[in-house]
Amino acid sequence: MVDGLGEMGDEAAVELLSKAGPRDERLGFGWTDVAILVTPVLYIVLDQAVRKLVDDSIDGARRGVLRRLRSTMQRRTEGRGVPPLSDEQIAEIRDRVTVLAVERGVPDDKVERVRDAVVEVLSSGDREGSAGTPPTD
Repeated sequence: MVDGLGEMGDEAAVELLSKAGPRDERLGFGWTDVAILVTPVLYIVLDQAVRKLVDDSIDGARRGVLRRLRSTMQRRTEGRGVPPLSDEQIAEIRDRVTVLAVERGVPDDKVERVRDAVVEVLSSGDREGSAGTPPTD
């Protein structure tokens, strides 16, 4: 193009270039060129947005499942515990504790305290398993 304009002379080249007329394209290129330049950037932005949305959805679903699983497990374990024992069962346990303590050589006063503590825990309404403070030597 430059060689062709050089052959025409300066005045003819200026006249030819100035007669080009008004352009509709202010930037010197059209919307198709803009679309070609913007498409990769737009693709990257949309890809990252979708990835973030999917990651957030997966995290939310995981938290929801874990929360439901925990609440289900808590409900299953809340109702469990030691069922109330009859007087005959408590007496049988008391006798068994006495026999085992004597077999192991525990002094009689301690056998009596341990036996009484076991009976107290088993016969009370408190099913947490606490018999108070342990006996001292």
